[in-house]
Order: sequence, then C-alpha cells, then structure tokens
Amino acid sequence: IGLKYPVVFSPKVCVRYRVLADSLSRTSLKISEKATFEKYESLEADHPRLKRYLDLNRYSIAMLAKVQGDRKIFRELSGKIDPRSLSGKQRFFLKSPVIVYQILKGIQLILMKFGIRLSSFKG
Repeated sequence: IGLKYPVVFSPKVCVRYRVLADSLSRTSLKISEKATFEKYESLEADHPRLKRYLDLNRYSIAMLAKVQGDRKIFRELSGKIDPRSLSGKQRFFLKSPVIVYQILKGIQLILMKFGIRLSSFKG
C-alpha cells in the first residue's frame, strides 16, 4: 500500500493489545513458516522506507534464527540488514552471542510480570 499511496504513521496510541502465550503471533516459531521478503528486494533501492521496514522484519526473523541455531538463515538475513535501519539495542542483539540475548530476554519476561515493558523494537 505504501508504495502506491501516501502513508502516515502516528506515535499516538490508537490500540492496546494483550500478549498471551498461545496468541496467534507466538504459535509459529518455525522459521520456514515466516514470511520472506525476496519479492520486494528489487524495490528497496528506490524506496528507503520499504528498506527500513523490511530490515526490521529481517531483524525479527534473524533473531529467531539465532535463538534456534539456524546459522545459515541468520547470516543470510543479517547480511541484508542495513545497520542504520536498526536501533542501538537491535544492533547490540544482532551482534551479541545468543546466550546474552537469552539472559536479557529472561530478564525482560521477569520485568513484564511487574508491568515493565522493554522491547528491542523501541529506540
């Protein structure tokens, strides 16, 4: 849609959602079931915002590949990511060993129980 029509993003909170262990977004942990972005790669050079969007999604899947030990997919996806598309936290997690990510993810889950939400998708 954004390639054909103007799109505006707003920082205003327009919706709230609950994170549940059995939610649809958490049910598929298989990398093979995740979306690929190959058909959009030819458009990235002319659409910087599309590149950033795809890089953020590549980051998400690359981190899943890292945790699952799929080095091939991790290298493939992380190699396509422009580091300028990522926040400092995301660059840190992408480069850090998986054990560091797992420990910090565990701390994040503990903090969530106290209502404190941290995300590597935030700046």
